[in-house]
Formats: sequence, structure tokens, C-alpha cells
Amino acid sequence: MAKDNSTVRCFQGLLIFGNVIIGCCGIALTAECIFFVSDQHSLYPLLEATDNDDIYGAAWIGIFVGICLFCLSVLGIVGIMKSSRKILLAYFILMFIVYAFEVASCITAATQQDFFTPNLFLKQMLERYQNNSPPNNDDQWKNNGVTKTWDRLMLQDNCCGVNGPSDWQ
Repeated sequence: MAKDNSTVRCFQGLLIFGNVIIGCCGIALTAECIFFVSDQHSLYPLLEATDNDDIYGAAWIGIFVGICLFCLSVLGIVGIMKSSRKILLAYFILMFIVYAFEVASCITAATQQDFFTPNLFLKQMLERYQNNSPPNNDDQWKNNGVTKTWDRLMLQDNCCGVNGPSDWQ
């Protein structure tokens, strides 16, 4: 049975469209992670005070994965347009590696979810807010950063706590 040229062209068009979507997702992921890493809202002192600022590491991983997805989508489009088996094989192998990396990241996040206990972040911030007796200079820096950041957020949002005035009692 001979290949129908219009069927092949239609399939190539669908593959190119899929790769354009993957490329757009890669750009969006990279842009979102760059925005987060740039710390536009100056919330880094709050994350630093929890002694678990791994979310910045996750953002850098997101930047890397987004760039890889974009580059691989371009490679896939070139491979489809040239109908090159070598380029398409390289595309599939590299895409498989990227997806395996994403699955590993998801598994790590799922196994580390015990850190996310209810109100842990709030409790840690309330302990550090205006704490005048830190044990060392590093804790003093963290406490000052938490106090300044919370004060700025409360003034900016005209608020007096996370759940209300009872947070500070």
C-alpha cells in the first residue's frame, strides 16, 4: 500500500502543531520560573527563615526544563520538516530524557510532601517575627528580614495578620 502524500502532510502538520505547543509551554515555564527567581515581591527572607528554600532550586530546574522543551520542540520541527530519521531519533531520545527528569522531580516532590504540615510556615514566621533574642547573627538576620517583610506586607495589604489579629496573640 503506497503512502498517500496528503495523509503524510496532514500527520506532519499535526506533529508540527504539537511541537509548537510544547515550545510555547517551554517558554511559559521558563518565564514563570525567571519571574519567581527574580523575587519581585521580596519574599526571599520569609523562605530563608524556614530553612527550606528548596523552592528556588525547583525554579532553577524549571528554567532548565523550559529551555530544554523549547530547544527540543525546534529540533522536532526541523526533523519533521526535513523528514530526517536521525534528527527525529535524537529528538525522541532527548525528549524521553527530559520527561524522565520531570517524572523524577514529581516523585521527589511527592515523597517530600511531609514537610508541608498545616500552618508550619505561619508558626515559623510568628516565632521569628520581632524576636529580640536570637542565638546567633544568622538568626538575627533572618528575624530582621522576616519582621521587615511582614511589616511591609501588612502595610501594603492594610492587614493585621494572616488569619486576623489573633495571629499575634
